[in-house]
Amino acid sequence: MFLSLMATGGRCGLSMGHFSEPVPFSCVAGGNRFAVNGRLRPPGNDLNFALIGTPRRSFSEHGQEPDDPAFLSLIATADFGPFRATGLRPALKVLARVMEEVAFHNADLHRRLSTSAMLCCRMARGDRGVSNHSWGIAIDLKIDGIADTRGDDCVQRGLLEIAPVFARHMFYWGAAFQMEEAMHFEASEQLVRLWAARGELAPSTAGLGAAGPADAARYRADRFIETRARFTG
Repeated sequence: MFLSLMATGGRCGLSMGHFSEPVPFSCVAGGNRFAVNGRLRPPGNDLNFALIGTPRRSFSEHGQEPDDPAFLSLIATADFGPFRATGLRPALKVLARVMEEVAFHNADLHRRLSTSAMLCCRMARGDRGVSNHSWGIAIDLKIDGIADTRGDDCVQRGLLEIAPVFARHMFYWGAAFQMEEAMHFEASEQLVRLWAARGELAPSTAGLGAAGPADAARYRADRFIETRARFTG
């Protein structure tokens, strides 16, 4: 579902061209933020642990670095022009295509983008689960150095413009979270499953000594069971 600003006066009739300017979702045509992702679904912790791996043995409310050798073999850093980001390799590849498309259609908006987080191992805010930032498959974007305010049911104009680009590349928009988070985009469940089917989530065996693919799979399964027990026990 693609959203666009309604040409109306009042609070919705704000001046155009200010990409960091917040706009109420009530001023957006078809402004049901819970429907913006169509059939895309957010990836759950169980899926990420099973298909991507375990970033680290424990998580807290504070951001930490991943420490799992198999997971670290899937991590890289990429330069997107106005900013650099560290995350899961297949996520960075998709993000590169998203940024190229944004730059092609709106170079001014593209140069104003920056990120406050991509790979950051921590618990999700206000939730018992683990944040999807922990796997490096989510990114929070700022415009002109300004972060969209979480939970105010508004969205920056620039985010409204780039959201359809992320959707075309199968990224889920955090505007649909119960606590609205319009600056947040994450790989959808469908995209994570696609990466797994293509073999893009197989960890490098270099971080596991002389272990082969079967050993790497068992290693990842053991870590999944071990970590899941901590959060369900």
